[in-house]
Amino acid sequence: SGRIPIKAVSLQIENSADVDVCVKAVGANDDYILCLIFDENDHVLISLWSLHEHDEILPMRFTLIYHNKSSLNLFDLPANNSEHLYIASTDGDFRMLDLLKIKPKTKVLALSTDDTAQQSNVLQNKQLDRLVCLSDDMIAISTIEHINFLDRKNLSVILKRIDLNETLFNWHMINQDDNNKIVITIDSSQTFITMYRQEKNDLSTLNPMKISFRSNVQYIQLIQTTTIMDNDEKKRAYILILLDDKTIQLLDTNKLSQTSLQPKGLFTRIKNYNISNTCISACEYDLNCPLVMQSSNNRTLTSELLYSFKNMNIEHITMLNNGQYYVVVNSEYIVYIYSLHNLDRSIFEYNLKIKSQSKFFSFQTYDSNIIIFMFIDQFIVLQLKFYDIENIFRVQWEQILSIPIRDAEYSLEFTPTKRFLILKQSLNLEDDPNLNDFRIFSCDSQFKISPITEPITYIKSKIASKGKITAFMRYVSLYTRPVLWIAYHGTILHVRLPSYLAELEIRSDYHSWMRHSLAIYGKTTEKSSLSITITSLAVKLPSDSCVASGADDGSIILWHLTGKCTHDVLDSIHMDTITCLKFDINTSRLFSSSLDRTIAIWSPITLLHVLRVHIPIERIDLFSISNILLARGKFWGFARLMMFYIGNYLQQSPSIQQNSTKKNFQNVPSAQACDVASWAL
Repeated sequence: SGRIPIKAVSLQIENSADVDVCVKAVGANDDYILCLIFDENDHVLISLWSLHEHDEILPMRFTLIYHNKSSLNLFDLPANNSEHLYIASTDGDFRMLDLLKIKPKTKVLALSTDDTAQQSNVLQNKQLDRLVCLSDDMIAISTIEHINFLDRKNLSVILKRIDLNETLFNWHMINQDDNNKIVITIDSSQTFITMYRQEKNDLSTLNPMKISFRSNVQYIQLIQTTTIMDNDEKKRAYILILLDDKTIQLLDTNKLSQTSLQPKGLFTRIKNYNISNTCISACEYDLNCPLVMQSSNNRTLTSELLYSFKNMNIEHITMLNNGQYYVVVNSEYIVYIYSLHNLDRSIFEYNLKIKSQSKFFSFQTYDSNIIIFMFIDQFIVLQLKFYDIENIFRVQWEQILSIPIRDAEYSLEFTPTKRFLILKQSLNLEDDPNLNDFRIFSCDSQFKISPITEPITYIKSKIASKGKITAFMRYVSLYTRPVLWIAYHGTILHVRLPSYLAELEIRSDYHSWMRHSLAIYGKTTEKSSLSITITSLAVKLPSDSCVASGADDGSIILWHLTGKCTHDVLDSIHMDTITCLKFDINTSRLFSSSLDRTIAIWSPITLLHVLRVHIPIERIDLFSISNILLARGKFWGFARLMMFYIGNYLQQSPSIQQNSTKKNFQNVPSAQACDVASWAL
């Protein structure tokens, strides 16, 4: 503890809100505490305190008052010599104090020439507003017009000057290491920064470099960090940029360029998003226009804001016909279709309010001409036809199909052969929120859809009234056969479409086989394993050779469907509920996500890597064309997307033939798996 005698006649402190205080540790071993107090008249009280391990009260070496008008921005200490204090007044009076050479004083005295190691007037007739010590040989001082680099030994010599015109409103100095300095200026619109990097104390190398952002810059800071995913755990220096959409971006100081800005393709508070074969489209709360990310000619994923839709109040967006058209829905539930090459004129318009007055929440596109619009109580299927001469779409036919009214959103998904449409809707049960109702719709070659009236049903007992079960957890479709695998608590059942009856998979010895809970119990012998609930299923496509199941205890099992009925229990990596499982169609890699904020990569039972993120993961998707893993979670109640560049972990498997899509992109340089494309405060 220590008391600073601030009751000096020349120090004006009446309202603490008008007082600024700065405390710094100084000295070779941080043996001293430097305290600066700026009063209401911007006069400065400078005090130095000795730190001794056994002293309860800090002994004060001296307290001096600098009567010239100054501010927190007009003092600094060199990074390699914190015993020297540089301070300036707004009118150009400059002082350098060697703190440890000032004689101890018992009274509060005015700063005199005897206490100053160097004193001079700099930039006369200019008002100073910022001082930064670059080294013992160089100081940067800014006015409203320039950033001036001065020789410390001769402050009258200006080594270099950067103009601060009306487009710039702020600047920062980053000391990267002993030899490199970075000056950052921010434009008045705050949408980009200009960086001037000094190499080896040669100011002639201060060449400007512009880094653009999609949102306004609010704050910049240099941080030292050890990236979690780095195997060597080397420390890196990043420039942290806070944007006004409550996200941050990082710039590696060793790779100062637009391409090194992380994360790439930033999504923030997502309303909704859709994934096609070639792009990702999303609508956000923070932006007035949709955002689209797609593979470009140089085999990277590029993001684009669709400013043409800025004033249309777009609520939903997706792609049609392999990314050739944008399909958007505005806040008035009007559907528009635009060609990718002409966003000024719509080629289709459809009013959803005429068809339904209930709540609209999502839509999906299939093939080149099918759109399904989902309402709470029904869904509408449109088949479109494109007329080349008129260059427009028209409705060829439409269907309206009702669903059970539960006031709950649902999902629709075609089986891989497009012969069946599966509807999954939550039952909204408080005691078991994982239970869903599953219904089957058959689909003919013209995409005409017919409902199968009965929900998927498992007849557990033909005698007991409670033996008929119609609520399940998850399902997954096989690629080669019309079969669904469906989870009921700790057991996996199968449904042979178009039948709606779920059955146990019986082995040749007449014992049921795919029981996740019994398999875990057989390995752990813990009775709690018997109450495990399956929360995720995935099938390996296109071979259908195995099914993966994940449970609420974090366990994962691979069930091999070819040859003998065997299974593998994967290592216990996840410590919470498995939320999603995905197989990469080109390799044998399995991806698993969990509420414990981890994503694991398996090949197929060997753990390759664990990605750790900052929010619980609810869903993952593979965007294989660009070697990207998408992860969705919720943060502060809003959906967020994260992107992982996983090319290093998608090497070709000798047992899986690589398809043409993978061959086209096998030479894509792989970014590190730690490059997360969403950061949130």
